[in-house]
Amino acid sequence: ASHAAEEIQLSVLVVSGSAKTSHCKNCTVPGAARRATDLLNKVGGIISLGGDHTIAVPLLRAINKKCNGPVSLVHFDAHLDTWDTYFGAPYTHGTPFRRAREEGLFLDDASMHVGIRGPLYSRDDIKNDESFGFKIIHCDEFQTEGTDKIAERIRKRVGDNPLYLSIDIDVLDPAFEI
Repeated sequence: ASHAAEEIQLSVLVVSGSAKTSHCKNCTVPGAARRATDLLNKVGGIISLGGDHTIAVPLLRAINKKCNGPVSLVHFDAHLDTWDTYFGAPYTHGTPFRRAREEGLFLDDASMHVGIRGPLYSRDDIKNDESFGFKIIHCDEFQTEGTDKIAERIRKRVGDNPLYLSIDIDVLDPAFEI
């Protein structure tokens, strides 16, 4: 279903740094989730700018509350971000979608990664990712299939489900790859 622009209220939650949100100094993941939930109770959606994917878990928790359950997840990134830990830490920019899977925050039959090009840390990365339900569109597929076919694959996968869309700058420009 499409919505006229005036029917949709969006708010911007600005995120800066690796684990801090502006307006919320030294926020924890649960603190960021509470703040996002409060914001979503006032508006129709959130656009989160800046920071890294550590913010994805609290935002997904909040949107799950708003939608009364899991949502489709489309993750544009050069990396999977589904590792169990990153340098021994469970909540980092490389682990949010594993934590989200463990909490059942996204629909495993309606979610995907788009633009993946690596790096992988082990052969199990792809197997683990598939077991979480993700489909993967590799960066090379944009050249072989074209953007219209990629967009159609995304639309088919997501369907009419509520959507959490995540875009990491390194999917567009490798100069910003972490």
